Amino acid sequence: MHDEQLEELTQEVMRLRKENELLRQKIDLLIRRVFGRKSEQLDANQLELLLGGLDKMSSSPASGMAASPEAVTARHKPSSRQPRCPDNSGGNRSYRPRSGDRQQMAGGYVQIDETPVKYLSPGAGQTSQGYFWAVNVPGADTVYHWTSGRGHEHLLEILPENYNGTVQCDGYGAYRTMLKKRPGVELAGCWAHVRRKFHEAFEQKEATGRTGWILWQIVHLYAIERKLRESRAGPKLREAFRAAQSRPILVRLKKLLTALQPKHLPQSLTGKAISYALGQWELLDVYVEKGRIEIDNNLVENAIRPTALGRKNWLFIGAQDAGWRSAVIYSIIQSCRTHGVEPFAYLKDVLTRLPAMTNHQIPAITPKAWAKSTRTPLALAS
Repeated sequence: MHDEQLEELTQEVMRLRKENELLRQKIDLLIRRVFGRKSEQLDANQLELLLGGLDKMSSSPASGMAASPEAVTARHKPSSRQPRCPDNSGGNRSYRPRSGDRQQMAGGYVQIDETPVKYLSPGAGQTSQGYFWAVNVPGADTVYHWTSGRGHEHLLEILPENYNGTVQCDGYGAYRTMLKKRPGVELAGCWAHVRRKFHEAFEQKEATGRTGWILWQIVHLYAIERKLRESRAGPKLREAFRAAQSRPILVRLKKLLTALQPKHLPQSLTGKAISYALGQWELLDVYVEKGRIEIDNNLVENAIRPTALGRKNWLFIGAQDAGWRSAVIYSIIQSCRTHGVEPFAYLKDVLTRLPAMTNHQIPAITPKAWAKSTRTPLALAS
């Protein structure tokens, strides 16, 4: 009796060893299919053929395995139950936070900026480049979006078809191209980008007298904005103040830049700065006419800066589909910083309560709502 039990156990061990070997071979095939270099990859037909061959070997009487063909088929029969995941994850290569997106766009004024981020591209043998887009409303939340490219078609994914309002941005050409399919959008320029270009020319000792005077005029524009912020002026007062004090400076600047443009080589730093300013002039003038518009895009650039700094540490994100998850995390953390909430305390509390909550209760645990409910002064996250 003891010998019979020993023989059965020996056969079971051998069967399990062979089954483990079979699983290892299947895993190797799947790895080649998903992560192998192009020259080593298996297409779908090759993978099915090889996996089928392994299954036949596993069900063969000579293999010594006890599993029957029916059992093998049952083990590998695909489940009809699909994983539950949101529409904006998975196969969709861009992420759009729904509720935050609607709230932001309803105001009719957003600032947008983008930054490149590398991600793993299985099978390519190297990383590919995607983009985080930060959409900010001054004084409110910043929502991050993830896309696999930087073209205007991705801006169309971010801005809804019915959006009517102002988008403040830099001089990247995709914003102007986007206007063809978003006629309700008006672009506003960024004076910080103009200043940087003239400052670069000044630092390189190019026409220091002229570039220095231009920079001084821009300093005056920012001094006016500083006074308005300190007095907490509303949109109407800002419009009046800018019309009286900022407008004359802009008129002088445009006349000078127009006169100087023929005197500088187009490829010189000064020539490039002048061409950029005049090419953006219509957009740079918007903030004077509309009191709610900021003078520059610095708020959204500050919001996206942690992403640019972070990628120096983590280099890339795990895969293309991980981009939207990162966008969610960045949106939450930046919202916490905006409302003076310590991110760890917020996440610890919310993640503890979340399993017992319904979708209708989610608005009560946003960082803004959470900050009001706790009423505890917390330091901004560094």
